[in-house]
Amino acid sequence: MLKSQREAEMAQQDSSGKRLRDTPCVQSLLGFFFNKGVRGGPKIFLNMAAVLFALLLVIKILPQRLSDSALNSMHMHHNLWKGEHEEPLQKTGTGDDGSRPGGLRIVVFGENDIGTPIGVDQEVEGSKSWTEALCDQLACSKHISMAPSPDSPAWSVSSKMLYADGLENVLNETAGRPGPGLDYSYLSTLYGPQWQTLDFKDQVDRFLAMPKPLHVPKETLWVFNFGFWDVWSLSALPIPAGKAAADAMIKDLFEQIERLYKASTDSRSIAWSDINYVPAPPEPEPSPGAGSIEGSSAEVLTEKRNEEKAGNSPEAEDNAEEPTEYFRLLIPRVMDPSLLPGWRDLRAQLPKVHSKAEQMRNCAELTEHWNDCIVDGLVEWVRKEDRKAGEEESRKSRKGRKGRRTEPDSPGAPASPPADPPTTPIATPGKKVDESPPQHRPSPVRDGFAYNMANYVLDAMVERQLRNARLRDGDGRGDGPVKEGFRDVANSCVERVDTALVAISVQSGVRLGIPNEEIGGDVQVPSSTKPENHELQKEQARREVMSKRGGEKGGGEKKERVDLTANAAATVKVCQIPSDYLFYTPFALSQKAIGEIASETADMIRNNETIRGKLQAQIDKVSPGAP
Repeated sequence: MLKSQREAEMAQQDSSGKRLRDTPCVQSLLGFFFNKGVRGGPKIFLNMAAVLFALLLVIKILPQRLSDSALNSMHMHHNLWKGEHEEPLQKTGTGDDGSRPGGLRIVVFGENDIGTPIGVDQEVEGSKSWTEALCDQLACSKHISMAPSPDSPAWSVSSKMLYADGLENVLNETAGRPGPGLDYSYLSTLYGPQWQTLDFKDQVDRFLAMPKPLHVPKETLWVFNFGFWDVWSLSALPIPAGKAAADAMIKDLFEQIERLYKASTDSRSIAWSDINYVPAPPEPEPSPGAGSIEGSSAEVLTEKRNEEKAGNSPEAEDNAEEPTEYFRLLIPRVMDPSLLPGWRDLRAQLPKVHSKAEQMRNCAELTEHWNDCIVDGLVEWVRKEDRKAGEEESRKSRKGRKGRRTEPDSPGAPASPPADPPTTPIATPGKKVDESPPQHRPSPVRDGFAYNMANYVLDAMVERQLRNARLRDGDGRGDGPVKEGFRDVANSCVERVDTALVAISVQSGVRLGIPNEEIGGDVQVPSSTKPENHELQKEQARREVMSKRGGEKGGGEKKERVDLTANAAATVKVCQIPSDYLFYTPFALSQKAIGEIASETADMIRNNETIRGKLQAQIDKVSPGAP
């Protein structure tokens, strides 16, 4: 029975195959390919090879991403053998990002002050700003600067919006009022807000948007270097308006600092530091007797684990003192811009009713006001209380569970008690704490340094002036070692020759392209006063050719600017020994002065001369007998 059924099925398949072959369409196709193969012979294989080669050549010529997509899309997105959809592999972030584990990180926000050399005008190749020199002094692991580039075409202020509001208020109040003394229309032209630069808020936004480094630093020193160009710009305003704008800008400055302070408590943020970081011990090198050592090393590891367990006991927990997390900031005091050579040489000439002498008086008053407000704001910021209502109860409950005793605060404690030490988990050697869930620790202890950079510059000026007059004051100035001072404190090493022919940008002083050679302790500059500037020469030659052809139209303003810059570069002289000068450019100190400023700042940090420490010293002085 089964045999007959199978024979019937086979007969049915044969009949269906015959019907398919008998159809006219199939017979025509078979005849066509058969005739082509017989007549063409091996030629058909050559044609197929040519088509395949052309296809591969087209794919090779395509851009990389398109060719990868054409060749690997099937393999990357769908596994035909498994029938499963696969996503392309993504970078896991485990690569080296240049960060170093632990150590001190210095993060700088601010503007290009007198301690920042001009990028293309450096005395020696590789010269540094004062914060970079400070990083070397403290052997920091990372230096991050969010300040604008030294070669940026405009100066920056701490808040563009608040500065623009101050200018707008002055223009609105004096608009239409009679009298030449109330004409401040020049403000919008000479001292308008530079919208293309990065103010403090822009810098903080950019920093917080950066990815967290692979290796977290142990500590971070936050440097906020604003005020120089703020005072330079605000001195053109009437004193009441200038002080009001300065107050608003300083308030905004501490608001931006508060953003960074809060971000430092989030383990997912780049602002995070881990005081509990433990460096991984060096791995032992393999030796021939590795087999015999394996047992002993296992015993040592077991002993270490036992010690760790013993150290984690409640008794050891009571005796262990957790390190305190600090949020330390450094704010230098502002130097009076009117004392710099750039004020004398590069400050814009104004009508007599708004003379440079009037603005010099405004500048001195605004500098003192800015520094006083910065110090007062820093003291108030350090005294802030950060412990939340729920943190105190949780802290007491934790201490109660561990059997700790809470002692009353001593009468000699600071006016504002420091925040709780961080309760982040202690990292195991060489391993990072799991960051998948966000960690939020109690607020770090606020503290800061207020370095008086202006005092260093003023002392150097007074020292030289007293020495020139053969005088000496009660502090010993005027009789110091000659090699420690400066021979010229009134002029800059890079100086213009002809005032009438030079137009130098106020924003960044002088920019040159002078090759320098370091000879001994000084820098020897070629005697030629005309630096090599190939770009300007090419641009000038191109414009001369275009002017001869008469083909350049509408570029008069740009041509004049380029020609003025070329004249400026051609009429500048450079001193022979820059280390003899306090200022290298009209707005930047020499490398010798920058190095000494960094050394003084490093000593202040090493000696822990903080605001909190000074406040505590004042309290101890008032109540010396307090326990």
